Amino acid sequence: MKKIILLLMVLTIISKITGFLREVVLSYFFGADDITDAYFVAQTIPKTMFRFIGKGIAAAFIPIYMRMRKERGEAAAHHFTNQVLNLGFVFSTIIVVATVLFPEALIFLFASGFEGAQRDTAILFTRIIVFATYFMTMRHVFKGFSHTNDTYWAPALMGLPMNAVIITSIYLASNNDSTWLAYGYVIAAASQMVLLLPVVFKHRFKYAFTFSLKDDKIKLFMITVVPIMLSVGVSDINAIISQNLASQFAQGSVSALQYAKRLNSFVTGIIITAVTTAMFPLISRMAAHKNIKGLKKVLRESVNLSVLILLPAAIGGMLFAYEIVDLVFGRGQFDETAINMAGSVLFFLVLALPFSGIKKTFQRAFFALGDTKTPLINTVLSVTLKLIFALAFFFFTELEIAGLALATFITSALTTMVLMWLLRQKIGALGLKNMLTTFIKVASAAVLMGLIARGLFDYVLVPLSARFPLRFIDEIITVIAIGIGMGVYGVIVLMLRIDEVDIVFDLVKRKVLARLPIISKYVDVKEEPKKQEFYAEKDAWDEE
Repeated sequence: MKKIILLLMVLTIISKITGFLREVVLSYFFGADDITDAYFVAQTIPKTMFRFIGKGIAAAFIPIYMRMRKERGEAAAHHFTNQVLNLGFVFSTIIVVATVLFPEALIFLFASGFEGAQRDTAILFTRIIVFATYFMTMRHVFKGFSHTNDTYWAPALMGLPMNAVIITSIYLASNNDSTWLAYGYVIAAASQMVLLLPVVFKHRFKYAFTFSLKDDKIKLFMITVVPIMLSVGVSDINAIISQNLASQFAQGSVSALQYAKRLNSFVTGIIITAVTTAMFPLISRMAAHKNIKGLKKVLRESVNLSVLILLPAAIGGMLFAYEIVDLVFGRGQFDETAINMAGSVLFFLVLALPFSGIKKTFQRAFFALGDTKTPLINTVLSVTLKLIFALAFFFFTELEIAGLALATFITSALTTMVLMWLLRQKIGALGLKNMLTTFIKVASAAVLMGLIARGLFDYVLVPLSARFPLRFIDEIITVIAIGIGMGVYGVIVLMLRIDEVDIVFDLVKRKVLARLPIISKYVDVKEEPKKQEFYAEKDAWDEE
């Protein structure tokens, strides 16, 4: 299992990097204008509408399929797969027909500020991209099918062909007709499904048109899917609100919001996923064994680790928001106006990073304890608060799209604290003193890191760069300042003797440095009692 998790994490990182490259290419050729605004909105409409189905399939298909295969054999499991597939086709057809017939209503719902040519472009893109929902259906079903048959590499690699096709379509659109952006998205969705077909055929699956809502397993599937669909639907309202409000501002605002979100999600998608993926099996096992004390310990360590990584990322991202946007996107058609818009969003958006990590950890704890109701209620609260704050900033401030990011930060902080309080009511004290102590230490180190890095950048590197007008001098000094800041932060947290830092550093010494012949004789691998306790507990759970 450890090898599978490691493989998935590596492949996920590769996929994230290529996805990030896709956004860089888009920003280079198109910048942030009315076409990219229309493109992002056209993507959002079918993805949001289909996510109800997709998330439900992902969560409900696997357990029912495995039960069918165990009780009735492979043929019955394949029959169930066909029924789910055809059910997805029915819903996809409803979505496609509704979108093709009434695109104006959907554009008004998702981007009511669009007018004229921008609105017409969004309608055209939407009518094309919506056909990708058929391939999304097959992708979700075949992904679950692959996982039930112990094949993980193909689903994890799905992002690679998709990103390659989209990058190609962006290039074609820049030199020809912009509708290549929409056609490319549909072809990219098809490429994901094609990647899974060899795995599906290998396990002797054959498609058959069979569909009955009266089937017991389909009824069970629908019962399981509905609550998940509701939860996903409530969560997606946030994205719809943000995008609609962004469409009320200047052209390029929707694109700037999306570019900043992609930068932010690049960090969250790797770090938060890695932490929650590693801790969820542990807390699930402890919950099953009624080991609440052990669950709290893993939970506490996971929260501290999230803070340790994400808080300095938030401070650094805030202080260098504009420079980071310029470093990543600031070339080609992505002009100074686009940099300023995306930078203003990123400035506030990164502040939500540590709260997003902590919140995801608490949500996983509730799931491990068999409580899905509380996270759903918290999500509803999150949507309500974000709507209130977003509208308040929209009507009573001049923050424009930056106000949407500020609303996200405030909402994330408040709902995280509410979720922590509810979890404490459920399982008792969580070790708040320990977490607060770690938070204060890390915050101090992160602030000092930020001040040193920003001061070095403004008063040393920028004046120095004026004497050396090299082509990429701005990018070089940004990387140098951020790199020095990371080094300073690393030294400070080591000096502060934070438990999680000591354990991670000790793991590096034991697993890496101690095995290098040149370095091993200089490395002390003796374990302190606290670390011995950590390794003993870890080994005990790993053996089960």
